[in-house]
Amino acid sequence: MVPAVFITVYICIHCSNSGKQMRIVQILTHYNTSFNQISARTGKYISQVHSNMVFESREKKDFHNTYYFERELLQYIQNGESGYLKRLMRQHEHEISAGTLTDNSLRQEKNLFIVTLTLATRSAVSGGLDIEQAYSLSDTYIKECEQMQDIISISNLMETALISH
Repeated sequence: MVPAVFITVYICIHCSNSGKQMRIVQILTHYNTSFNQISARTGKYISQVHSNMVFESREKKDFHNTYYFERELLQYIQNGESGYLKRLMRQHEHEISAGTLTDNSLRQEKNLFIVTLTLATRSAVSGGLDIEQAYSLSDTYIKECEQMQDIISISNLMETALISH
């Protein structure tokens, strides 16, 4: 989104009718003020939800534990070490606790697929895979994932996609 300040400046410079110019500036100033008020309310809401999630995670002792796993996984992808990658995925398949992105379990699995594949694609490019080939492969896998309707199929596709990178 283009900030309202830039829109205001652009329109003021390019308007020849000063009446139109003044009205446009008034509209954009109102829009910018309204946007800032909405942003402040949204920020407070997000902050409260985040605080509640952190508190609940601590109470349940249910923490994100993917950081070091991700680093190792992405390193194997970058280096093209598919054997180590397969072994890592097998060793940790039941130990990983990713964040909850939605209450819908199918959508959750698809979201995690997209996020993981995006990171894997960047690692593969860093390791020397052609950019266009990597992005096209990622797009193809994501489209396939979006068509799937069961979590096990998505999980199997994830393994295939990661190894192919």
